[in-house]
Amino acid sequence: MSSQAPKNVFKVGLLRCALNCSITALILSIASIIIASYALSFSNVLPVPVKYVGFFTDTKSANIEKNLIDELEEEPKPFDSRRVRRMQESFLKNFFNFRKTVDDTTVVFLSVPLCGGDIFPGLVEKLPHFRHVAEFTEQYPALPNVSDTWSEMRTFMRDFIDKSPKPLFLYIERGSVPIIEDKNIHYVSLICDPVKRLLENYRVDHLGDDLQYVLPPKQRMRTKPVSFETCFHQKRPECYGQGVQSFIIQHFCDHKTSCLSSNLNKPLNASIQTARKFKAIGTLEQFPLFLKFIEKELPTYFSGISQLFVRDDDFEAFRSKNGPLGEPSQANVTAQTFRTLQQHIWPDYGFYWKVRQMFNVQTLKTVK
Repeated sequence: MSSQAPKNVFKVGLLRCALNCSITALILSIASIIIASYALSFSNVLPVPVKYVGFFTDTKSANIEKNLIDELEEEPKPFDSRRVRRMQESFLKNFFNFRKTVDDTTVVFLSVPLCGGDIFPGLVEKLPHFRHVAEFTEQYPALPNVSDTWSEMRTFMRDFIDKSPKPLFLYIERGSVPIIEDKNIHYVSLICDPVKRLLENYRVDHLGDDLQYVLPPKQRMRTKPVSFETCFHQKRPECYGQGVQSFIIQHFCDHKTSCLSSNLNKPLNASIQTARKFKAIGTLEQFPLFLKFIEKELPTYFSGISQLFVRDDDFEAFRSKNGPLGEPSQANVTAQTFRTLQQHIWPDYGFYWKVRQMFNVQTLKTVK
């Protein structure tokens, strides 16, 4: 017992010594901070070095003219004590909230031809909330071709998003794209009534506008245009083929094996699974509701878009006929042909009604 007592006393002494040192260091640190703050309150304090001025400004970013920087470097001048205090507060606020002030958000808009692909980006371009608006179209020179591997396309998109200024609005009009599952990347889209879209596409193709989406150039109709009813009953590919049946769902199928199946139930189900990963897929027939929804869901980036649509004269033509796919398109075919078309392109209609149902459930929770 007597031999162990000195060892215990020695250990207790070491612990007390370590504790005293820690307390002393803490007190000295606090005293240093208090002294530094007190010293900065004097009016003859030296100015902040130029390279740190950005952290001490009243705004989030420093806008310093070159002549002001030269003056600070050549002839330091004292600051007013109240200004120094404001700079201290600004520095602490920026320091502790730095991660919150960094906005790394990207909104990806997947455009389906003739389903609002022009009107929605046109509204976004008038908003001040995005630092950068970019587009991927068939004319984009560096974009991988559809025939390239899906992994190459995913890598290209990831690199492009990472290197672009944020917040970013990315407009895509080239078929389906990879879904990058990232909390800072939000996907949105618009679809429309499949039969009305098909009829409008046929009308546009044969009235001079070069917007032929269904067929590649070599397969487009070179003969004198015929009515859609004649084209459909003759089962021509631009009016009847599988590309017509699944035109919309092709934009949401992510190139899995099921997307290439001739059994159209498989690409339909795969497209619905992809649609669930979107922040929102609205319909052109409910366009104002779509605007209200994304304004509620992403107010930082779409605040004011509903009022912009209502008030801006540039969108009067769209508002007056309630969208580019009005009732006149239906008048181009008989009611019987219209119903037959609905049955024929059942994959697109299955997707359309499922997405519309999902969107209505979303809006019930968000838009009042």
